[in-house]
Amino acid sequence: MPRPKSSIDEEGSDPGSRNQPQRRRRRSYASSASSASSSLRRSNRSKRIRVAYADSSDNMDLDEEESGSPADHCGDDDYEIPSDSDDGSEEEEEEEEEEEEEEEEEEEENETDDYEGHGGYHSHIKQHVKDLHENRPRFKCRGCAQTFKRKDFAEAHYKREHVDNPERCYLRFSSIKDALEHANDPQHRSDQKLYRCPVENCRLTIIGKVLNMASLLKHWNMHISQGHISGELELVYIEAAQPLFHDIPILGSIMANNHSILLESALLNKNVPGPEEEAEEDADEDDQADEEEDQILVNADEEINILEENKVWFESHKDHLVSFNARGYRCAGPALKTTHFIVEGCPAGAIIDFDTALIKGSRGRRLPTMSLDSRCASCHSEMRVRKLIKRFDSGKIDLKGGLDALRQTFVDATLKTWTCTKDYERRVRQPVRQQLDQQVVIIDNEFNPITHELYETSIIDRVSGKSLLNTLIVHTDETKSTVSTQRVQGEKVSIISHLHKKKVYAPSRGLPRMNVHQVANKLRASGITPKTIFLAWHVSRADLQLLRDFLAKGGYHDILPKDRNCFPLIPLYRRNVPKGFSLRLEIVYPVMFPGSDLCGLNHRAEIDCRQTLKICNDFDNFCEPVENRDEDWQQPTRVVKKVQRSILDYVVEGKR
Repeated sequence: MPRPKSSIDEEGSDPGSRNQPQRRRRRSYASSASSASSSLRRSNRSKRIRVAYADSSDNMDLDEEESGSPADHCGDDDYEIPSDSDDGSEEEEEEEEEEEEEEEEEEEENETDDYEGHGGYHSHIKQHVKDLHENRPRFKCRGCAQTFKRKDFAEAHYKREHVDNPERCYLRFSSIKDALEHANDPQHRSDQKLYRCPVENCRLTIIGKVLNMASLLKHWNMHISQGHISGELELVYIEAAQPLFHDIPILGSIMANNHSILLESALLNKNVPGPEEEAEEDADEDDQADEEEDQILVNADEEINILEENKVWFESHKDHLVSFNARGYRCAGPALKTTHFIVEGCPAGAIIDFDTALIKGSRGRRLPTMSLDSRCASCHSEMRVRKLIKRFDSGKIDLKGGLDALRQTFVDATLKTWTCTKDYERRVRQPVRQQLDQQVVIIDNEFNPITHELYETSIIDRVSGKSLLNTLIVHTDETKSTVSTQRVQGEKVSIISHLHKKKVYAPSRGLPRMNVHQVANKLRASGITPKTIFLAWHVSRADLQLLRDFLAKGGYHDILPKDRNCFPLIPLYRRNVPKGFSLRLEIVYPVMFPGSDLCGLNHRAEIDCRQTLKICNDFDNFCEPVENRDEDWQQPTRVVKKVQRSILDYVVEGKR
């Protein structure tokens, strides 16, 4: 159920605290040694771990604004347990601080003695020290007993700890294990009154999220501003309880890894918050589906272990924070639009956890972040099938303002230098710059999105553009899928799959047809090895996985590389273009190359590969400073290279 939030505070020793105002220490040369010793003692703070409920548990902050002694952090609702690394009690720490203050006073006296000859000037300095450093007032938090050196720090703490996170638990523990044990205690509850939204079918009500009074009022006003309810209605406060905490084995490992990432960021002097609670209303996954058209679905009859899948995914993405936003709440159901209302709940009534929902990537974060899907695996698969049907029925792509608007947005995005990951720079861009053939290739597949049966595959060389493989797939009994499309959505999905397959295998295409053994031989003859780097216009490594699974059914396990050698390109582009910009290949390519003969020919594997190749070339160009780019991309009004003749060329000619 909503899960504990763990944040680990290293008070005094936390590198993130370097941004805090520090107490100035004035010392003479004679007292430097004793001052350094006291400074070392002051930095010897204990490590503490806090636990809170789930909807804010992903906010594993390092409390960078907080400062002060351990005593400053101990209020009525804040009991701290020192870690094993603490050598003494709180009383001993207080005695050490008193000794430090006495040493500071001696240092100041020594300094003033050294400068007695300067008279009133140094008395003024002494008064300044007393006014701003010794007698400086501390600001108390409105919600607890903690005090801060600055008023804005106190306000930020109050908002973060008490307003935005009313369910937070203020007890502190020496280890994650102790924190999780406490979270299982029935007494681990919020001390504030919590309420549910009274609006029928409201998303938060359906999933079981509760709010404090201030948050509920804000949420209610959102309903009014969106026109969901009349502004004349009076808000009725319906008390509700926070769901009980539920532990799961993988949770402790993820919490510890989150802390390590945040601590590393602090060591690099990056003031980066943890994976914070997202907007009050979860982003509708329907908005992200454009770039996930070919995403692999979880089939209802597949005997997959969701928890094991998440463990494998987590182990291979330990450089990512993991957000717990959805954990502990009810599944949002299979409906397409669930931003504000849920009219169709989860048939199984699933509770989102690491054993019911898959981890997915999250966008728009300062650090790479993953989060649990707000739908269980079964409902997510159902939602994707409905998305497929909707796209088939509508037929046309909604360009949301047309190509001209998208083109201008894209041009604006190219006015800055783009970025890529260090791994992509080292393993992809460097070999391409060195013109090393067949070390980096581009792959694209056409397949049944329900049964995962491979229809067509194409691979071209990233440097030369040479076609290494381009074939339709002839399935034998050993490679043919045994899953029926009707088991998911019935007759309509079966019809869609049949029409798609018929289009791919049209005789007019004239493509060769190969079985698994012929494909394996062709790949080997083309120089593909387990060391080859694959690129795919996708959000995941699905294209490589599909081809690898196809070969494995024929007994070929040593031809293609592991997932680490596959780079999905959509996430690289996503970090450089505005949020909401569609990255479907059939949209991105005509935006960049409106005069190209390849426009409008998508969903043919080799065509998609060649479009991806041209996009990759320009991506590398955008990663260079504007002044170092090819001439055609130094002009902000240009959208395509001259050889492709942009629409602007025709406009200029028309004016002549």
